[in-house]
Amino acid sequence: MDPELNSPYTPPLTTDSVAPSRFRRLARWRTIPVVVFGLGGLAGIASGLWLTAYFWYTAFAWDAPLIYPDNYRALVRWPIFTVLSVICFWGAIKIWRGGFKVGLLASIGAYCAARLVFILINDLW
Repeated sequence: MDPELNSPYTPPLTTDSVAPSRFRRLARWRTIPVVVFGLGGLAGIASGLWLTAYFWYTAFAWDAPLIYPDNYRALVRWPIFTVLSVICFWGAIKIWRGGFKVGLLASIGAYCAARLVFILINDLW
């Protein structure tokens, strides 16, 4: 048996690469965040638009004015959430196009900002 065949310095005698395939790298580093933030952004945009329209319509459709300051919470909260959902979805598109750091920062930042807005409006209003 030739000792050079078992040497760690001799390349393997195969054409298969030990590196992960391009598909696996894309699936691991790009697709998962895009799906998570993209679906989260789309769901946020859809629900934000629906609830914004609903609360604004119910607030101003009848003669009864907004008497209590608590009634303004939904009127302020849902448009802000909709804008943050658009930023989250934009971050997902940015990740897919190669701007991983900027897209991840935008998506995670939009999520954190949405949590902060929710806490501020509910607790400090």
